Amino acid sequence: MKTFFTFLAGIGIGGGVAMLMTPHPGYRMRRQIKVKAARGAQYMKKSGSDLRDQAVGLARKGSDAIASQAGAVAAGWDAGRRAYSQRVNA
Repeated sequence: MKTFFTFLAGIGIGGGVAMLMTPHPGYRMRRQIKVKAARGAQYMKKSGSDLRDQAVGLARKGSDAIASQAGAVAAGWDAGRRAYSQRVNA
């Protein structure tokens, strides 16, 4: 977690230095930053939605796999019990 905050601090410091060193006037630079930030926000929103959809799909697949394996285990248990009963009663 400390590394993540250090990374964010680096981004902030780098962004500040970049603003000081930019060849564009302030109003133009602020407009570019605003546009790029809006694009980044849209990208993150879409990526988050895609990630959520993938997680839901994987959860459903896992649930289906568990249900099918539970059915197979129950069938195997019943078959083993019947075989044992037949062997003992024979």
